Amino acid sequence: MDAGRGWAATLWVTAWMAVAGGALAAPPYEFPPAEETPEEVLRLEEPGYGNSAVSGERLSLGDYARLQSELQEAQKTEPQISPQLQNLIFLLRIRKFLRTFVPVI
Repeated sequence: MDAGRGWAATLWVTAWMAVAGGALAAPPYEFPPAEETPEEVLRLEEPGYGNSAVSGERLSLGDYARLQSELQEAQKTEPQISPQLQNLIFLLRIRKFLRTFVPVI
């Protein structure tokens, strides 16, 4: 009679292990259909437009690149400053440098 109980307990444990193992082996989610583009790929794709830095309107990529190059060229030109103001700026920079060594100036 003890042999019958041992066999039933072994069968019971084996059944539970099969159920638990099957539940752990199953994927927790379903894969999307093959024809659907993954979100990771969509995030990496570049948009076909750019926003203008001047007016905020949408521009094509060519117009956006042209605008960016024009803005960079405009920044390269130095502003026209009078010689007196340039001299004053120079003297203030010297004064600032000297204040690091002599704080009373």
